[in-house]
Amino acid sequence: MQISFLLMLFFSVFFVSPLVTRDQRDQRDQRDRKENRYGMQELICQTRYTRDANIVVTLVVENLHPVCDIETLPDGRVLVLCLGGVVLQLPIPIDNRVTYSYPYRENVYYTDKDVYFERSSKGILEGVFDMTVDPDFLKNKYVYVLYSKKERKQISIQLSRFTDIGVTWTDEVFLYNIPISGKMENLGARVLIGYDGKIYITLGDQENPDKAQNLHTLAGKTIRLNKDGTVPINNPFRYKADARTEIYTFGHRNPVGLAMHPITKQLYIFEAGASGYDRVEGGDELNLLIKGHNYGWPIIYQDKKRKGMEVPLVQFTPSNIPGDMIIYDGTMFPQWQGDLFVANNRGPVYHVKMQDGKVIGYTDLGIIMGSALAVDVDGSILVGTTGRGLVGWGWEPSYWADHTEYKIFRISTN
Repeated sequence: MQISFLLMLFFSVFFVSPLVTRDQRDQRDQRDRKENRYGMQELICQTRYTRDANIVVTLVVENLHPVCDIETLPDGRVLVLCLGGVVLQLPIPIDNRVTYSYPYRENVYYTDKDVYFERSSKGILEGVFDMTVDPDFLKNKYVYVLYSKKERKQISIQLSRFTDIGVTWTDEVFLYNIPISGKMENLGARVLIGYDGKIYITLGDQENPDKAQNLHTLAGKTIRLNKDGTVPINNPFRYKADARTEIYTFGHRNPVGLAMHPITKQLYIFEAGASGYDRVEGGDELNLLIKGHNYGWPIIYQDKKRKGMEVPLVQFTPSNIPGDMIIYDGTMFPQWQGDLFVANNRGPVYHVKMQDGKVIGYTDLGIIMGSALAVDVDGSILVGTTGRGLVGWGWEPSYWADHTEYKIFRISTN
């Protein structure tokens, strides 16, 4: 009897997660903010810089659905990708505040009815993940979109190409499909066209950490494709018999930020660290991607090291649930050229200062709960938020926001 009781106690402690209500989660988030648990407390060997004094933060768009991505097109237009598959085109200029009414009836640029929209067990919504603009957009008008799709009970990540005709998107071309064999969690799902003309996609471990080291699966990897969805002949595992040929790097947990440096052409990713259910807490990472290399998850994380595995340029704990990442290449802030900006769904938007490919320090922009970042044509930065979003306005952000709380802010100079 005592043995049975002890076994029940053991399993209840280590394998059964307590149910947490939304109110309890909000109370925990407010407590954590007051205790300053969302900063880069363990940003290793770096300097905390003072925020630039000439920054002005302006609310420009409100009353949105969750913002997944913001893209500034080469012709000056700004598209906003919302989670459920709605693409909005912002009016030009957007210096004055724009308020939308849901369901959207104005400035709707495109609606993708094939998007599979789901609330997961952790309250995370799946739907549209990311979009990127072709470097030759002014000639071919191509945009690429990643979204979740469901056919015959199989959920997958779909990469599609659309043609932008100035008033909407047309001619969807299915380029590549990635079936999800695990949970609809830790999917990564960022897409970028590199300066080599190849498509790069980040994929998370789907809450199955061991998959990240398994070259037979795409979970926990970054992959590299030609623009037509085929596999490049110079991929690192192209001729390895026991590996997926699409793989570019492996050993990732949940890479949710992806950017390429405009001068050095180097690829950077930002990965979400563990949130406790992996039996690890924290460890968000900034990594420089190197072709064919192993980034260690779940064998190494945080400050752990092992021969043959890459360590991050920087990591911080606890996890802020990071989102989008950009590398600044605008003209409004010349002192920011080549610096990284990281949006955090449960913390501030961070400005990570870079020098010669190394992290030398960081500061924050005063905006919290960011989900999407973009550099506008004038060099200002647009920040989409997952909550009310601005420190100091007297608003208490809610992790479980409704559509009235999602906003876009502009960061500019005096």
